[in-house]
Amino acid sequence: MEKLKDRRLTYRLIQNHESGWLIQETREWGSYAFSAVVKPHLASETGIAVCVQGVRRHYVLLHCDDVRLCLIKELDRRTMLAQKDFACNWDTDYPLCLEVADVALIATPGGNLVFEHTDPDRPILSGSAALVCAGGRGDFGPVLVRGRR
Repeated sequence: MEKLKDRRLTYRLIQNHESGWLIQETREWGSYAFSAVVKPHLASETGIAVCVQGVRRHYVLLHCDDVRLCLIKELDRRTMLAQKDFACNWDTDYPLCLEVADVALIATPGGNLVFEHTDPDRPILSGSAALVCAGGRGDFGPVLVRGRR
């Protein structure tokens, strides 16, 4: 077993093909903020998800292909809600936070407001929180869920 040097590390996801998910808690969660420090390593996508009702029904904030930050809705199909250039280096910590309140989504990576989006088209109003990794490894931690104020 590999001994992890960084004691702050909470979770490590390794996924060679498609996406790997660590889903926690219950479908009944609504109006909350989910945050985690994400450290990608040789991964095509790493991020956090809210309102998770399965791997095909959720909102996710992802580092995509090391060059973009993407806010994506998956419900029947994958829909890009917003994206922004965001260089991502391997083995570097990136704090991500995604808040959901009814139909509103607020993404504040590093404490900076990057996306504020309202989803009027069949919004996903509740669900679990998840860590996501595709095509490589992602380290996550610390991880925090808090109710909206």
